[in-house]
Amino acid sequence: MSAISGFFGSLWHSGGAYRAVLVLVAVEGVLMALCACWLSFTAILMRRDRKLDAAFARKAAPGLLAVLADEKALRAWQARAGRFPKAVLRRYLEPRIMATTGNLNARIVDVYSRLGLLAKDMQQAESRAWRTRMKAMRRLVFVAGPQQAELLVRRSRDLHAIGVLAAMALGRVGTPRQVFEVLRHIELPRRLMAQPVHAMLDAMDQERLAKLMDLWSETPSPTVRRVLLEVAARRVPWVCERYLPLAAGNSSVEVRIGAARSCGMLAGVSSMKVALRLAIDEVPQVRAQAARALGRRGGSGSVDALAGLAEDRDFWVRQNAVAALREQGDAGRRALEELSVSSRDDFARDAARQELEQLLLFTETGEAAS
Repeated sequence: MSAISGFFGSLWHSGGAYRAVLVLVAVEGVLMALCACWLSFTAILMRRDRKLDAAFARKAAPGLLAVLADEKALRAWQARAGRFPKAVLRRYLEPRIMATTGNLNARIVDVYSRLGLLAKDMQQAESRAWRTRMKAMRRLVFVAGPQQAELLVRRSRDLHAIGVLAAMALGRVGTPRQVFEVLRHIELPRRLMAQPVHAMLDAMDQERLAKLMDLWSETPSPTVRRVLLEVAARRVPWVCERYLPLAAGNSSVEVRIGAARSCGMLAGVSSMKVALRLAIDEVPQVRAQAARALGRRGGSGSVDALAGLAEDRDFWVRQNAVAALREQGDAGRRALEELSVSSRDDFARDAARQELEQLLLFTETGEAAS
């Protein structure tokens, strides 16, 4: 030991870089010791949790699913389970809540509430510590009911991630007015951020979603209005049809894009008229989406409109139009052939020829495979 200490002492007294290296080595040693202590502490906690889970499995036997139908047996099970820490109860109940649906899920959530776990989640959702609020909201997404809707509305204005979780839960249990209050304060500067809004609206049943659409024009964010239109076109198309003419005449490009995209999911005559109207919109992005919508709908009216859009001055409008024509069967192929020969637009002729080449290659490949 004296030799080692003498060695390090001589290095230290050498000064300069040697002293800096010794400091770094000492710091690294301390950090490694702290990591080892943390790993040991974590292992002890995990071992304790495993023992508690095993003890719970013995004391709470038979399992919850076996006693759900018998109220007397269920109360006895709750009495035995209530003696264990809430963390143990959550580890047991949460996987069963997430793995079930319908009436069975509702019964398990009721047990979750009876054991005081839901009340604890609500309390933690109001905590000053954001990590605590986040953990509570992750659980409330699956267990919150209509009684917790007001709490979810408040938390929707929290940090973004917490607000997203609150919105997802509110879509499942909130009234249309409560969901609207959340949508009214949502800002979506990027389209990639719209997925949580889609998730919230998809969680709503058709009746509540239809009532929410009655508030569509009052929604301040154009991006949210676009998302609402697209979800309504997929979930409640008969409601979406009513709002398309209004959306097509909106001053916001984002709303008109939503109207064009929605037209591609619908089949009514009124939505076809809206799609044709948007195909001559002054904004290229709107015309490009209208071209895609017409391609999804098909029909002779779509082919004629797409042939006109194939000569549009904007690149993406032309590309979407000729790509859509390729999907229109014989009528689309004939339109592409005519464009490739007689169009006065060089870009339209080139785009039509490229699509015809791809169509021929696809046909030859299919014949060879058969």
